[in-house]
Amino acid sequence: MVIKSAGGWGETENNLVLEGWLGDRIVCRKEVGESRYAAGITARADDTVLYADGDTYDATRITVKAVDNMGNLLPFTQECVEIRLDGPARLLGPARFPLTGGVSSFWIRTVGKTGTVRIGVLGVESKAECTVDVK
Repeated sequence: MVIKSAGGWGETENNLVLEGWLGDRIVCRKEVGESRYAAGITARADDTVLYADGDTYDATRITVKAVDNMGNLLPFTQECVEIRLDGPARLLGPARFPLTGGVSSFWIRTVGKTGTVRIGVLGVESKAECTVDVK
């Protein structure tokens, strides 16, 4: 149900906020509009805990996105990023790659040791970080 719609010719900005309610609380929120600008990059691991078990290894995917100030994907960005790892993990694949369509992913794997892995993603003008615990 739309309570209030965006509009207004000549106004400084036209933004629309969509909220999903469950009972008396907001369970999701999405904002779209004209007052968008590139806000940076985000990095998110599929798994925040990996296990260093004997002769095998565990792995997870990290997704990097270029986003605007409203958290929306910037699909026309081709920014190149560089990955830096600090901790008991190894990068699977290249350390530098473009965010084709504004998003890309890479994988890391355990190396048989425990600790915290800090994953740094460096862009041209922004950076992001996430962590994964290895137990």
